[in-house]
Parts: sequence; structure tokens; C-alpha cells
Amino acid sequence: MKHQIRLSKHTYVVTTDFEEAIKLVKIILDRKYEEEPPKNIAELIRHHLIIGTKESELKLETLARNYLPAGSGFDDGTRIDIRNSSKDLVILHSKYHHMDEHGFYCGWSQMRILVRWLESGNFDFDIIVDNYGRDDALAPCMKEMDFMYWDDVFADVLSAPAPNASK
Repeated sequence: MKHQIRLSKHTYVVTTDFEEAIKLVKIILDRKYEEEPPKNIAELIRHHLIIGTKESELKLETLARNYLPAGSGFDDGTRIDIRNSSKDLVILHSKYHHMDEHGFYCGWSQMRILVRWLESGNFDFDIIVDNYGRDDALAPCMKEMDFMYWDDVFADVLSAPAPNASK
């Protein structure tokens, strides 16, 4: 059985051996990375998800630890859902620790950030709050400003220039 994998509008890999096809895809992606390295953190995350090796998983964990939101309300950090993410959709998980008007912690919002790529090559994202409306104690703490803050934080982080990391 022949396997045909389309990498872009112009690049195809055709082979009868699926393992060989995967190796060829990784070689082509490595060459593409050398020619045009990821411009921002979102592209770098996507690049390492596509590579899919154990080494790239370790690099993703390091990227999450060093570049994704941690602190300033995101007290539990942000992690990349490697298992459920793909080249078309990166899933991030985070929690936000809310404060009331007196400065006391009053609950957590659990969220998923879904980063997807547009045909233009740019990315967009949605923030889904998993426990929104389900936690009555949290309702008085949640403010519209929190949502705007989360949007700004993730937009800034994901579009920040990618570090000069090796493949």
C-alpha cells in the first residue's frame, strides 16, 4: 500500500513503507526549519509537535516552563497537551487564581487555550473556561477584566519572538 503525505501545497511524500514516510517527513521538516525557523513561540511549539520525538517532547516541556504564563494569577503554570495536540491545533491547559476586591484569593478558573493556524499561516486562539458557570463560589470573583487580561497575556506570549533554539 502506498502512503502519500501532503506537507504543503507543493511537497508530497509517496512511499510504500509508512515508517520511511515518517522519516522523510521529519527530514523535510528539519530542512524547512533550517531555511525558515519559527518566528514566534506558537510556531516553535507547533514545530516540535510535528517532529514528535522524545527529544522534541522534552523541548516542549522546557518551552512551557520557560515561556508560557506562570505566576501573576497563573499560579499553577501552563502546560502543553502533547498527546491531544496536532500540527493544526495546539492545546494548552492553565489555571487562573482569582482575587476579590480585598485582595484575597477566591477561586480558580480552569482553562484550555486552543491555538489553531489559519490559511494565511498566522495563528488564532480561543480560551475556554472549563468551570465557568459551574462554580457558584467563583462567580462573584470573575470579572470581565480577567477575560481581557487572559486574552492579552496569551496573545503576547504566543506571538513573542521564538528563542534561537536548536532543532
